[in-house]
Amino acid sequence: GRDCLGVHALDRLYACADGWIALACSKPEQFAQVCLALGHNEWSARMTAEAAFAQPIEGGLAALISEALGTMPREEALDRLLVRGVPAAPAFSKAEFMASPWVEENHYFGHEEHPQAGHIRAQRTLSEWSRSDSGYPRRAPLLGEHTVEVLHEWGFSEARIQELLASG
Repeated sequence: GRDCLGVHALDRLYACADGWIALACSKPEQFAQVCLALGHNEWSARMTAEAAFAQPIEGGLAALISEALGTMPREEALDRLLVRGVPAAPAFSKAEFMASPWVEENHYFGHEEHPQAGHIRAQRTLSEWSRSDSGYPRRAPLLGEHTVEVLHEWGFSEARIQELLASG
């Protein structure tokens, strides 16, 4: 989130004109590519890649990158960075994430019918296996929905279960 921008100037979140991106540089050669992608080759003439990686998340280099990205549309910034091999990705807001076609294409959410809420979209497990079922086998139970079954599993007699149910 925006309260934790990142770990250094080349590995952090940046605001663009219409959204946010995550820059995730981890190799010295990526610093020069960031400079070229943003149209500021002079930055790499002023400092070494090692010095750039030592720059704090709110230091001088971060301010320069913020300024360059701040007026640029997010898609343009990503295109410029990715074409140069710089690891970057859109950093979605909650609303953008929920509406993203990628989320549906990758089956992040499952769809089910809930007895009280009707049709709902709920998060699935984050992995799929070719020879095993993934996901959750059933929805979350309603309050008390499986009380009788659980008490039977724990060895309660039918008479005792009926007493408990009658007493509330």
